[in-house]
Amino acid sequence: MPSDDGAIVSRAGRWAAGIGVAGAAVFLGFRLWDWALGFGLGAALSILNVVLIRRSVRRFTAAGEGAPIWRVFAGSLLRTGLVAAVILAGFFLVRVNLIAVGLGLLAAQVALAAQALSSGLPAPPEGR
Repeated sequence: MPSDDGAIVSRAGRWAAGIGVAGAAVFLGFRLWDWALGFGLGAALSILNVVLIRRSVRRFTAAGEGAPIWRVFAGSLLRTGLVAAVILAGFFLVRVNLIAVGLGLLAAQVALAAQALSSGLPAPPEGR
């Protein structure tokens, strides 16, 4: 299992981007433009959110003093507010489908879970 969390987040980000593009392509194949845009928007926000969470955790657990808890809390509220603002802007200005945005938001979580399962499973024995 890799010990560098940067490599884990980077690989999960690539997997989530692949999930986002594939999902948007499927919706485009069915000519569901609002679903495709919503799924892509949700996947992009999901990736951005994981990167921002990683940065926040690294600052909080940095060697030495670390960030004060109020800064971590304020950053978390700001991140959540920005994600909500982008989703609402997408819904009211572009008319994306909110269900598709929600499905797209799961992209990074699915990628992280798949990566954890694949890297945590033992290798098959030789000769099988």
